[in-house]
Amino acid sequence: MELWTNSWQDPVAGLKATSACMCLGDLKSDGEYNLVIADLKKKLRVYRGTSIAWESLLLDVPSAVAIYYSEIDAPPNLAVASGSFIFIYKNSRPFFKFTLPNLELPPDEVSIWEALKESRMDPTEAIARLSSLRESMSLLSNRSLDLLSYDSDEERLEFIEATKLTPLVQNTSITTLGVLKLDQELENAVSVLVIGTEHKFLYVLDKTGSAIITKVVLPDVPAFISTAGLFSGEYRILVACRDSNIYTVKNGQLMPSIIELETHSVGLINIDRSIFVGSVDQKVHCYHIKGRKLYTLYMPEQVSCIEMLKLTRARVFKGLLVALANGEIRLYKDKVLLHSLSIGETILGMAFGSYGREEGSLVLNVKSGGIVVKLIDKKANLEGRNEFIGPPPEQEIPLVIPAKSKLYLEQVDREKESARQMYGGFLRDLTSLRLRTAKAYLQLQYQEPTNQSIESQLSMGAYVQGLGPLFTIILEVQNQGRQSSTDIVVSFSYDPKLFQILTPLTYFPCLVPTLKYRQEIAVRSIEGASENIRVFLQNKVSCLPIISAFITIPGCDLV
Repeated sequence: MELWTNSWQDPVAGLKATSACMCLGDLKSDGEYNLVIADLKKKLRVYRGTSIAWESLLLDVPSAVAIYYSEIDAPPNLAVASGSFIFIYKNSRPFFKFTLPNLELPPDEVSIWEALKESRMDPTEAIARLSSLRESMSLLSNRSLDLLSYDSDEERLEFIEATKLTPLVQNTSITTLGVLKLDQELENAVSVLVIGTEHKFLYVLDKTGSAIITKVVLPDVPAFISTAGLFSGEYRILVACRDSNIYTVKNGQLMPSIIELETHSVGLINIDRSIFVGSVDQKVHCYHIKGRKLYTLYMPEQVSCIEMLKLTRARVFKGLLVALANGEIRLYKDKVLLHSLSIGETILGMAFGSYGREEGSLVLNVKSGGIVVKLIDKKANLEGRNEFIGPPPEQEIPLVIPAKSKLYLEQVDREKESARQMYGGFLRDLTSLRLRTAKAYLQLQYQEPTNQSIESQLSMGAYVQGLGPLFTIILEVQNQGRQSSTDIVVSFSYDPKLFQILTPLTYFPCLVPTLKYRQEIAVRSIEGASENIRVFLQNKVSCLPIISAFITIPGCDLV
């Protein structure tokens, strides 16, 4: 049976939003859940059923949306993060706007701009001092960074004249948004907003969304937030930052434990006491809430986004939804793949929850701008298939045990009578095996290197040039192994009454693998007779030669 059934779709919606800009909620507290999408084209749209309930234009590109309750038995608030503001809507109308506080700038930068405003400092000196402040890793305002970005002095002077009378302030931008329950684990319980900013701050607002009650400085810019617990009791805020690390804020304090990822994250989900992180290297990692890694799920394509599938009404179930770049949606329960669905188009954003009056609704925003809504079949099996969950079917098949013969019974009695002797013999054999293994290992560790390994690595070729009585022996030596050979000496064995070696001691200081080395040796024939000369390659490890070769010196006339 298929898990998902088609509800409705709008292929010409013309919306492009990430998972952070999509949410489902009962905005009017009438049991009819709405779909909220904040488009990247500065448009906020709310769907009710298959039609658009209302839409509004935004002042800046949205970064996240969230639905939370500020009062008991009252309609929820819709929070839209855009730029450095959070626009709060209530009953489909603008209700309140919260502005993030301005950042504290370095006193040196403020004094520089005050001096420029009062014409007490030369612009060239001011630019030099601002440049030194930037090199010292100080947090400068956008105005100072814009000034240092100009190349010519004329453009810098024009920029200073145009901006020096304006008050020097620095705003920040919201990167992610989360919701934390205040004192109850209910769907319509009072909650507070959790905000992550571009300048590495984490803010927790009060239930009205008008004041900051907790501020935490993070090591890097937050990208994803997941909350767990109650703010009035014990809570955790998991933050995935752009430095590929996951940090934990517990009860307002940054914990020292860090989860280090191999690549950047594309999503962060907290299910019970497990943390699921999607990464750009086609993996989904699972960690314990305290940071211990549990397992990794490998995907055939790159992960686009992840979402939690949670059912609480007719049945209780929690799973993980993974959307891939090829349009495939996978449902996992722990390590088990329960179902796979292909949309055929890249998924930009994904949200799961109640829509309309149906609980298990999956809303997708595809790359072409369309919206697709799927519903979970009420009769679908979410407990997994027999071949994946539980013991294997082979475990239920009884073993074929042969009948007990008279010989078998006699052998059993014999083993019972001599059990002590059998066990002693087993221990002796085991001890002897361990001793021989240790001796062999010790011999391999401390034995001196032999020439056999070097001989298998070196090859030598030799031939004679000349008509006599002066000849030249050409030696070509090559190291065919993987390691270099050093201190290789060439020696000869010949009759001194017949020949005389004119070249002094021949020596190869180092033979690099795959390279061919050439040496020329001058030989004089004394009697003009034809005889053999034997050539050896030796090293300092052993007195035995590594390799040898016979060279025949032809006869000649002594003229």
